[in-house]
Amino acid sequence: GKEGLLMAVMRAGADEQAAMRDTGFFDRPRASSAEAEVRELLDFITGAMRRLAPRLRILFDRVLLDAGFARRFADMTPRRTLVASVADRLRREWPATSDPDRTADAIVSFGFELGFVHPELLGRDEQQVTAFAAHYASLIAPALRM
Repeated sequence: GKEGLLMAVMRAGADEQAAMRDTGFFDRPRASSAEAEVRELLDFITGAMRRLAPRLRILFDRVLLDAGFARRFADMTPRRTLVASVADRLRREWPATSDPDRTADAIVSFGFELGFVHPELLGRDEQQVTAFAAHYASLIAPALRM
C-alpha cells in the first residue's frame, strides 16, 4: 500500500546517500580559498538535493503530519552523513574552522534550501539559486579561517 511505497522511496534516498559517499568528493584537494571551498560544498549538496527532490515531494506531506514517520525519515535521510562528511573535511582541510560541526550543519542546511526549497517551493530559477549560493558562500567563508 501507500506505506510500502513511502518506505521504498525512503530506501531509494538511502541509496543516494551511499552514492554521495562513494563519489570521492569529500577527499578532493582543498579549494583555493575558503569561499571557493564553501561554494563547492554548496554546489555538491545542492545537486544532491535536486536529485532527491522528486522523492522529497512525495514524502514531505507525510513527514510534516506524522511524527513517527518523520523520525524514520530523519534516520534515512543523507543529512547526518552529509553534516559529518562536511565537518570531517573542514577539520582536515580547514583546521582553523570555528565550530566545524555547526559550520557543516549550516552548509548542509543552505544546500537543502538551495536544492529543494528555492526551486520546488519558492519557484526560483537556476540563475537565482546560483546568486543565492554565491551570497551564502561569502557569508559562511569567514568561519573557515584560513
